[in-house]
Amino acid sequence: MKFKITTILVIVVFFSSCGTLKQSQNIANKAPRKTPVEVWNFELSSVKTAPVILNGIAYAISGRTLYAIDIETHQKKWKYSISFGETIRQKCVIHDNVVLVTCDNKVYGIDIETGKYIWTKTGGKYDGIYSVSPITAANGLMFYWKPNSQMKGDKFCAADIQTGELKWEIEARTDNWSKPAVNDSVIVMRRTYGDWINQNEKGQFNYLTAYDINTGNELWNKVYSEYVEDAPVVKDPIIDNENIIIEVDTHVECLNMNGDKIWSFDFDKTSKYTKGIENKIENGRVFIENGKTYVLNLQDGNLLWKTDAFPYKYKQYATSSNLLLIQTDKTIIKAFDMNNGSEKWIFTDPKAEKIFLSSEIVDETIFVNYYRNKMSILE
Repeated sequence: MKFKITTILVIVVFFSSCGTLKQSQNIANKAPRKTPVEVWNFELSSVKTAPVILNGIAYAISGRTLYAIDIETHQKKWKYSISFGETIRQKCVIHDNVVLVTCDNKVYGIDIETGKYIWTKTGGKYDGIYSVSPITAANGLMFYWKPNSQMKGDKFCAADIQTGELKWEIEARTDNWSKPAVNDSVIVMRRTYGDWINQNEKGQFNYLTAYDINTGNELWNKVYSEYVEDAPVVKDPIIDNENIIIEVDTHVECLNMNGDKIWSFDFDKTSKYTKGIENKIENGRVFIENGKTYVLNLQDGNLLWKTDAFPYKYKQYATSSNLLLIQTDKTIIKAFDMNNGSEKWIFTDPKAEKIFLSSEIVDETIFVNYYRNKMSILE
């Protein structure tokens, strides 16, 4: 039986940069200094997510199959397919040598070296892991939402990443699938809900709550709105070892691990909340999307530079030591100087229906999945 495989695109500046690739999260990688071109690709099919790059391996999802592809040899290392009729809906999450993939009400744990199945965590319609629930992982644990009968966020759970065994679960009322920010000691999550449970509670409720990562015990809770009909829009937080960044409607705040405010930055009056884009902390900078792209100094919140708004509302970021890459449209990637925001180059493929930019840049190489048909490597 033959299967059509989608191609992975990688853009590279020099061929020599395709040597042994390191974990991009741990080194200051440079992006291509000039407009990249495709140097090779890997055919896939039914591609709807960006690839994840770690230690010289690209992990790309094609329909119901996860591929591990060696970037140096261009060869498939392994593949794992879930059951017929199921589709992997999110890009994979990797932690402690386990690759996590989700589909419908299941999450699969796959051995990162062999591609062998380790465990499956599943349940009934309202007792499993809903397909849109964001999976995160840290400190040997994976974290996920369990929906209730109204398909609303009800319980937040932690499970051992090596076995899938449930470690703890907490009531964390929310009416959408907020993505928590995690480090090795705390979980910080946005909890937003309306009056869908208690009709006496009118209006919108927005909280930012921190929990102990090992026990699920609440550490602190910060209120942004209660019983407010025209409540501010609160975006999912981001975190590093010392700072929590939270975007709240017209401004962004930096908090310490106790929830105390360190600084605040106000957006331009013409800025507007942008759906579907995850803010980032990297190399002492904060990358915030609010209609415009803002780059702030992490230490004091001062504006380093900003760009004008782009028409595409689901932009993707990729950061490096020299350039910020922004997918500004379905098929366009723009590169900006990390220090001053000047535009350096534009990559586009008019033949592509849609592309998915990976957030990882390795040795002047960019990784892009093409909708439906391939992963491409650009240099």
